[in-house]
Amino acid sequence: MIELITEAVECVYLKRKLWNKLHVSPHYLYLRCKYIESIPLWRELLRANEIVHEQQIVEANNLGAFYRFVNTRISNHSTVGAIVDGGLILTDNQDKANAFNKYFSSVGVTDNGEIPHGKDLQLTDLLVLELVCPEGGGAMNEAVLGVGC
Repeated sequence: MIELITEAVECVYLKRKLWNKLHVSPHYLYLRCKYIESIPLWRELLRANEIVHEQQIVEANNLGAFYRFVNTRISNHSTVGAIVDGGLILTDNQDKANAFNKYFSSVGVTDNGEIPHGKDLQLTDLLVLELVCPEGGGAMNEAVLGVGC
């Protein structure tokens, strides 16, 4: 289990380091490839750690710990704060819902039943893409574009 946590921490560190470098140089394709390739491993390790944590809670046979875990999963911490509608401050949930309903119904568009027509454009007219992705960026290109480097 400790190996799993250590591997997850290293993966998070690598992903964050790549993100910071990519933030400085957003058009550097090699960094983008490496970052995108690190995401599935990070997700897998994160889920594995969650499973281990859940198993520990169940195996501990501690009812209090179990309920704390469940409550963190189901509790709703976000609420809509007070809103102002026509100069009135609304704090009641029903009043806020009615104010939102009134606003969104005023800005909505009524469907006239017609399908909008667009121009027929060919992708080759719009985009010429040249990929340069050295050292292992081929997995992302093969998965997304069907092109290997």
